[in-house]
Amino acid sequence: MASGANCKALWGIELTAEGAANFGQGAAAVNKPFGYDQDIAPSVERNINRRYNLGSRAAARYSHGMFVGNLSISCDLTTPFLLELLFGSYTKTGDDPYTYTFSETDTLPSAEVQLAETLDDGVLFRQLLGCVAKSGSISIDANSNEPIRLSLDMAFASEKRSNAVPAAFDSVWKAGGVDTIEPFMFGHAKWYAWTGSAYAPIADTDTVDIKIDHGTELKPSLGSEFPTRASHGMRRWDISTVTKFNRASPYMDALYGDALSATPTVPGAPKYVGTTDGTKGLELKIVAAGTTPLTYTFEFSKCIVTQHSNPVKGPDDELMESVELMASACSLVVTNAPAEPARK
Repeated sequence: MASGANCKALWGIELTAEGAANFGQGAAAVNKPFGYDQDIAPSVERNINRRYNLGSRAAARYSHGMFVGNLSISCDLTTPFLLELLFGSYTKTGDDPYTYTFSETDTLPSAEVQLAETLDDGVLFRQLLGCVAKSGSISIDANSNEPIRLSLDMAFASEKRSNAVPAAFDSVWKAGGVDTIEPFMFGHAKWYAWTGSAYAPIADTDTVDIKIDHGTELKPSLGSEFPTRASHGMRRWDISTVTKFNRASPYMDALYGDALSATPTVPGAPKYVGTTDGTKGLELKIVAAGTTPLTYTFEFSKCIVTQHSNPVKGPDDELMESVELMASACSLVVTNAPAEPARK
């Protein structure tokens, strides 16, 4: 019986051997593993249409349109390199271990994902080309014993299949195709808000869900049934969080436009969480154990509350606040990280 135990997966940024962008044409180096507990689900639509002739109600033949590939990926958040597909670029500084600073770019890189599946009657080797991120999310839940997960919703432009696994794939897999970093749990994460002089923890935070949507579409051109480029729309950061409601809420203050005072007031215009101009807002910090811990620091700017809920229930239930926010931008700094496998 074939199962996930009979499958292997690697990925790499689509670059030529000279380092130029290479959308849909494959990567010069496919050598990066995914995080643990991978869920990788490609699907393909060929846009088949029925064609009819006069004189019969039955379809006479079929035509096919644009190749549409969809790819969902979910795995534990461990090594940072998969996040380049969501941010667009990074710079590396320092010596091993390294610091990676991710910055948002208007054009996202594409990737090649390779899957080797051992079936009952042989091998299926799939090369998914032109893989670009449509959206992505990170979910943290203090009521879950699952590690922190990274999910990507992607599209891909075309695919190559064969019944033989290349020697290069096997070589990379044997040398380092499996992740080796300890997964992050909710206990490694803290959620902060800017107070005017520093980021301070928002105590008793139960959940934080972060999503980015790039509005990505793969576009066709005359002369090919496969997409030839990626188009990215408006970038949107959305944040959901649930917190115990046992102290003054920075979320409610931002939504109503002013801090709580002894004078009853009606809501004013909403304000940013954090600084007046929004340059400092909310921060998610994920810190591994150890003396030089791998650390992720996500900083969100221009954070504005769009919805606040504060249900009041019976004495068996804690007072909680459920909050929906938008953010304009996010920066990411990853410290004490390993070296990235060769890009090309």
